[in-house]
Amino acid sequence: MYRRICSLLLLSTAFAAGCRSTDTTAVSTYAEAAVLCEKVLPVTGTFLNLAYQDVRNKYTNPLGPDNTDPALWRAKVSEMKKMGMEYLVLMAVANEGQSYYPSKLMPWVYNPALKSPVDAIMDAAAEHGMKVFMSTGWAKDQDDNLRDPKIKGRQIEMMTELAEIYGGHPALYGWYLPVEDCFGPVLTDYAVEAVNALTARARELTPHAKIMISPYGIFNSNFDDPRYEQQIARLIERDCKIDIVGLQMHLFNPQSCVDIANGANIQTPQGVRKMIENFKELKLPLHLSEITITSPSADDKGYMIQAIITQNLYRLWFSMEYMMGITWWNVVDNCGAKGEPSTSGLFFRDMREKPVYHAMNNLINNEWTTRLTIKADKQGKVSFRGFKGKYRITWTDKSGHEQSMEYNLE
Repeated sequence: MYRRICSLLLLSTAFAAGCRSTDTTAVSTYAEAAVLCEKVLPVTGTFLNLAYQDVRNKYTNPLGPDNTDPALWRAKVSEMKKMGMEYLVLMAVANEGQSYYPSKLMPWVYNPALKSPVDAIMDAAAEHGMKVFMSTGWAKDQDDNLRDPKIKGRQIEMMTELAEIYGGHPALYGWYLPVEDCFGPVLTDYAVEAVNALTARARELTPHAKIMISPYGIFNSNFDDPRYEQQIARLIERDCKIDIVGLQMHLFNPQSCVDIANGANIQTPQGVRKMIENFKELKLPLHLSEITITSPSADDKGYMIQAIITQNLYRLWFSMEYMMGITWWNVVDNCGAKGEPSTSGLFFRDMREKPVYHAMNNLINNEWTTRLTIKADKQGKVSFRGFKGKYRITWTDKSGHEQSMEYNLE
């Protein structure tokens, strides 16, 4: 059950494999034979949260286990690798003035006689060939206010120190900049300035590292405001470009989902496409890093509204050229933070599957999965049209023996 939950929580896997569109290719076989092409959808990444920060962490980071224990993280990273994961994103490496890595800027939250949690994660990731996005937070806590020069300065100091420690580490793939400012109605000046300042320093310290940010509030954006595109363009000024844009879309208000069901002008295909078009000039991968779609009522009608809205929006997002991933926010009902809706999960509180789960499962494992049997031509080749991504191909050779291979359709 746990693996299935993660597969849905981190739906980015299908997109990271590049399966959002179709293509035609020829696959060489070694005999005239029937070929079965089956799409494989592994989970390819997850966020890791070291600190217990609020009620949302009671399921992801329960209070019981010692979250600083390096043995725990070695085991967890190994489990994630076995699940098919490749990318790990550290949400934060410090909290409330204490670090989870061997910092000289602040005291350590972990036992100094043991390896730090960050070191344990990085070393285990390297051992398993995984890639880590390193966080630059928190200078203070999860509400870091980057309007405060001291907070922004401390994040840059932390980045400098982290680069000294991990800049040459084989697991370091990029930086996660926790600049979660709102896009509504336009991205703020201070957020743009903070991203550019952090990115500039990251480029100096680690020129080849990827950079990811995650703004939220796109449903409140005013795409007709000329400042919208101007602010996005400012993100790439002075060669301080970013590599991945994370976007957040939360339909926290149950009435919004009722309105959508009644035909309101909310998250319409035209509106969503227009929003994505604003990022097209950046030519960067887009990751919907947090989404919430709420069941407006705890009855069959409410559950079906949630499932249908999810199905329609996922199909639309899946079709977008630069979309690389989608991450569902609250996986189980009644597990969100205070003030978040209690019916926005894929599962009921007792882990029964909701209609929205079955809607997503049908998209991932049926609609977006290519399965077919075809016959090779006289040259031993087959052609097919399918979703981009990894395929398992099975055929019978001339001697009657079954053969198998994996092929990545790019």
